[in-house]
Amino acid sequence: MAVGIQEIDVWTAADSLLRKGEQPTIERVRLHLGRGSPNTVGPHLKAWFRSLGERLAGQPGASQPPGPVAEAANQLWRVAMDAARGHAEAVLASERARLQDWAAELDARAREVEQEADRQAARAAGLESALQGAQAQARSAEERLRGLEAQLGERETRLESLRGQVAAQQKAWQDQAGELERMRRTHDAALLQSQERHAAHERRWLGELDGLRQALKKSQEDQAHLREEAERERERQRLARDAWQEEKLAYERAAAAAGHALETARVQREASAEAQARTQADIERQGRDWRARHEEWLAQGAAKDRQIEALTRALQEQAGRDGAGETGRRRAKSPGKSAARDPGKGGA
Repeated sequence: MAVGIQEIDVWTAADSLLRKGEQPTIERVRLHLGRGSPNTVGPHLKAWFRSLGERLAGQPGASQPPGPVAEAANQLWRVAMDAARGHAEAVLASERARLQDWAAELDARAREVEQEADRQAARAAGLESALQGAQAQARSAEERLRGLEAQLGERETRLESLRGQVAAQQKAWQDQAGELERMRRTHDAALLQSQERHAAHERRWLGELDGLRQALKKSQEDQAHLREEAERERERQRLARDAWQEEKLAYERAAAAAGHALETARVQREASAEAQARTQADIERQGRDWRARHEEWLAQGAAKDRQIEALTRALQEQAGRDGAGETGRRRAKSPGKSAARDPGKGGA
């Protein structure tokens, strides 16, 4: 490890310069040594000058130096002391000025830091207010969403009721079809048993068929009413989804504005980056939750639309089958009438 300049090094260098007839100064000592700073060499050189008189007085044959020699030595001593003192004062003045500049610069930086802290505190207060507003909007949106969920639950209940009505109507059609088939068999048996009772049975059968036709017509009207109700329900659901989407867009805009404000504050004030990042993450998580709910509601609405369309197609197919059955029964009825007329002609 390198060792710093020692007193003996400075004294040896000063003695060497003095022997050469040169005045020892801080710069000359540093040049002679090839290293050392003025702050280190200066004190050692002052100590050398203080001890120079005693050293000269202690040398053999120098106790009574000649007058010119003593005067030259004293003059050299005064010049060296003045030069060392002037150099030391210049170095100290330079260091003092540099320290004052550093102090002024530190004071200016301290004032800038205080001003920046005040600005950041004001920005933080504004962002906190914006965040509270965004949270209030989020709570309001959540309450409206709860209301929409309740409305959707009520509509789901009504849809289940409509499904029950349709199922009951289908069962009634099946019962009527079974009754019609039983009546047809009874009528055929009556024709075989007695041709004379055919006319009475035919009138009764036609009356019952007319009643069934009226019942079928009423059933078709009920089906049309159910289809209209299903269309109205689908329109209400569409309007509810549109309203929800508008609220979702408003909330996303509020969340985006809050996120932008938080991101700007994070760049401007690194000290509050962690808290702002948590706030941003919470807002983004809430946005994802609302988007997930929105997608789930859209999927539920689409499923309900598909169910309503399937129900409508089933009603239309049932109505078509009922119409085909009625046409078949009319065709089956026509040979009976001819058979009923032929025996009468033979008897005549």
